[in-house]
Amino acid sequence: MTAEIVLYKGSNQTYFGRLSMDPILRELLSRHVDTTDPKIRFALVFHREAEAVADGSRLVNLLPTVTEVDVVMLRGNKMVARTRGSVAELFGPVIQRLVGRIDPDEDSWAFRISHPVLDGSGEQRRPPKVEGAVDVDLDTARSLPFSVSRLDEPGMETVDPAELGLDPKELSTINVLLPARARRMLVADLPLSRQVEEGGFFLGRIRTVGGDVPRYLVEITDVTPAEGSGAGSGHFTFTSDSFSAVNRLLAERGKDEVLAGWYHTHLFSATRRMGLSDVDVDTHFSTFRRPWQVAGLLNLTDDERVLRCYGRVADAMKECKLWVCDDGDRYRGAGTRLERE
Repeated sequence: MTAEIVLYKGSNQTYFGRLSMDPILRELLSRHVDTTDPKIRFALVFHREAEAVADGSRLVNLLPTVTEVDVVMLRGNKMVARTRGSVAELFGPVIQRLVGRIDPDEDSWAFRISHPVLDGSGEQRRPPKVEGAVDVDLDTARSLPFSVSRLDEPGMETVDPAELGLDPKELSTINVLLPARARRMLVADLPLSRQVEEGGFFLGRIRTVGGDVPRYLVEITDVTPAEGSGAGSGHFTFTSDSFSAVNRLLAERGKDEVLAGWYHTHLFSATRRMGLSDVDVDTHFSTFRRPWQVAGLLNLTDDERVLRCYGRVADAMKECKLWVCDDGDRYRGAGTRLERE
């Protein structure tokens, strides 16, 4: 755990020192589980949301852009406890007790969470500067040298799922079909960093299943890393160059494929309650707007690689049913997650 609490003392917020996050997290969760095991470890997932600070609090959060945090306690790769709340609500009472013991006469303290992801000091790959980019505000009336219009939906074939080996009763709204090659790439062969998040695109073909409610079959025909992207240990960023490159690739391949979605990695173990982050969901809703486009999530640890896929259902992201093809063109159900064999 590299996260620390940096303390500042007095009304002029003079630097005082640093506290290890480990004992703070142990005390935070000690009301719910036994935290005395020295082998347990913690994972933190930071969010940017509105923070409610108790009235009259003299403890100031100096990193107000990071106000929500998931705290996960792990034993090995198994989650044993989890809580989420505002930074002030979770850490404030524990830190106030600690600083009260450090200097009982001082009632004005400030703190911030220090972590490579938040400080910008961790290993990262900055996105390249994009040449020739133009910011466009469609709400501003001005003359533009180009026009913006919605793309037509690609034509989609309606198929009988039984012909592909799919049980119609087991289909979800969005189903991800993984031929053998795409499956091997995602759960085994695709080179992925353990220091920074990686990401890219799914190429594929889209088919539908007849019925009153639309159900999509998203067949992943290829997986391609994004060009011109930026990354750090806790974030991944597409640029306009990323999309230009993948659109050129689709045209060059000439295989009647579409941009079926995207994928990226998280550098910690997969758990049932921790999937896409708020930033991931915002990225999907704002950028991958087709109803059948999917978001792939690969959780990586030293001995684990787990794939899950998510699709938009109404106003939420839901896990997709995964189907794998061992040979030929018939698929079998694989649940909602695939692991390296």
